[in-house]
Amino acid sequence: MILSPSILGWEKELLYGERRAEGWINELLEVGIKDLHIDVMRPPFIPGKPHFSVEDIAFLHSAFGERVNFDFHLMVKEPYEIMFDITRIIKDPAERSHTTITIHREAYRFGNQGYTSKESNLTSPNTGDPILDERLMTCDTYSRILVKANLLNIRNLGFNAGLALEPGTPLASLTPSLLSAAEMILLMSVSSGAGGQIYNPAVTEKIKQAKHLGLPIQVDGGIHDMNLDEVVSAGADNIVVGSYITSAGWPERTAKELYDRLQ
Repeated sequence: MILSPSILGWEKELLYGERRAEGWINELLEVGIKDLHIDVMRPPFIPGKPHFSVEDIAFLHSAFGERVNFDFHLMVKEPYEIMFDITRIIKDPAERSHTTITIHREAYRFGNQGYTSKESNLTSPNTGDPILDERLMTCDTYSRILVKANLLNIRNLGFNAGLALEPGTPLASLTPSLLSAAEMILLMSVSSGAGGQIYNPAVTEKIKQAKHLGLPIQVDGGIHDMNLDEVVSAGADNIVVGSYITSAGWPERTAKELYDRLQ
């Protein structure tokens, strides 16, 4: 069982040359944490300002690359460019072998309507307009082809490939072809884009159903000490915890308590 703290809440401490977060991350490592979840965000997939620049990623690698397993969660509409930014930063095949790059099933959503929001269910749309529904399904087919190609590229470059689903995207969108290219499934238990959200209890059943897919299941969003057992009992193998750790008075103690419960 893996605990992967998301350090999104400490991102501002990496900006403008301020590196206080380095000490906080070191304290997490000292209590046994081995994985770090890096939430890389870019509009329009996540509206607003970007999160975790290439420079931030390079700093994190230079400071911790030999000591942690990086878990990059790419919340971007076209992950290809950032994938190769990471490739330029992490060159050692041994480091790549314990680094995960996760992209979204909702990436590459283009069609006659332009970019389609990640919140839209394109797998089985029901807009009331048959023509629009057909266009959205065509958009989803285009997305599926490119997402699979990206997953295979991630693996060919020596990284581990993860595939993320928003809460509203059904497991049916994970076709056998996509599953054959992925090595981990990330189920979002909140809508991606912000920390501190409340866990969506409907995702618990989704976790149970996803266990039948035969891949490790990571769960991300709104997880804390009171619902950790629910998520684990449902079948999660990898737990992402963000603001519950980074906003705590003693982040390393909070992380250690969760880490010890998972062992």
